[in-house]
Amino acid sequence: MHAYRAQYLGSLGEDPTPWWGAAIDAYDRCLEIQPDHPVALVRCAGVHSARAAYARDRGDDPQEDLNAAVRRLEVLHGSRTDRPGDATRLAQALIERASWVASRGEDSGADVARIAALLGEASQAGGEAAVEAERLAKVVKERLLDSPSGESNSR
Repeated sequence: MHAYRAQYLGSLGEDPTPWWGAAIDAYDRCLEIQPDHPVALVRCAGVHSARAAYARDRGDDPQEDLNAAVRRLEVLHGSRTDRPGDATRLAQALIERASWVASRGEDSGADVARIAALLGEASQAGGEAAVEAERLAKVVKERLLDSPSGESNSR
C-alpha cells in the first residue's frame, strides 16, 4: 500500500521517498518472519528500483538502492530453482546497476558476466523466461556493450 501511495504522490509531483521507506520497512517485517517470501522479495526489490530511478532522475546517487534490489533478488533466485523468471528479474536489476556503474566510468564487467550467466540460465528454461532473456540480451547490448562507456567497462 505504501509503494502505491509513493507512486501516486510522485505522479502529482510530491516527494514519494518517505512512502517508499515505509514500504521497505513493511516488507522487511514480512521478511523477518519468512526471509525467502517470494512476493515480499520481488516487491521490496521493486520499491528499491523505483527509489533508485527517482534518485538517478534527480541527479542523486542511486547505488544503495540498486545494491539493495540486487541483494533481494539474489535471495529470491537462490531460494528455489523452479522459477525461471527469477533469473531474469535478477538480470534486470543487475542491468540497472551495471548501467549506473558504467555511466560513471567504473568497471561493470562483473555484473555483465553475471547477467550473461543468468540470461543463459533463463534461455535454457525455455518459455516466457527465454523470451524475456532474449529481450534483456538486446538491452545489455544497447546499454552496456555498444555504448562507449559500457564497451570499455565490460571487458
